[in-house]
Amino acid sequence: MRLARRGAPSPRANAIHLITSLSSAPIARGALPSGLKTSYLTKRTRGQTVNAVLTLHYGTLEGVTGKAAVADLTVDMLMRGTKTLTRQQIKDRLDSLKAKLSISGGPTQLNASIETIRPSLPAVLQLVASILREPGFDAKEFEQGVATAEL
Repeated sequence: MRLARRGAPSPRANAIHLITSLSSAPIARGALPSGLKTSYLTKRTRGQTVNAVLTLHYGTLEGVTGKAAVADLTVDMLMRGTKTLTRQQIKDRLDSLKAKLSISGGPTQLNASIETIRPSLPAVLQLVASILREPGFDAKEFEQGVATAEL
């Protein structure tokens, strides 16, 4: 490893070391029965912390043209609740699971970023599935948001 001034590793050496360590890390790839592709990078963490990113790709370029505002509104409204859980209940459930959840996206993809502890991961994934499959935002409020976004 080349050293920069004052004995510190050079940025290039650090990048090479990082790439080398990542490429030698065990990556498990697979697919769920539903066809969802998975990749797991096992890494030791303190306190059994787990970080996960769920990325869903959908739509076609032709189908989403001019609908970026609608997609942004939809993503913004997802954390407002589900058919069975209010926004506060989702927040309380995440707190009890020692989890953080952030949902973002656009016209062709959605990302759910999760940070939790290993024992809570299955329950957090179930909660995320409920948020994505059964959104509970009000249809009138959504239509008003769409009309405002299109102005």
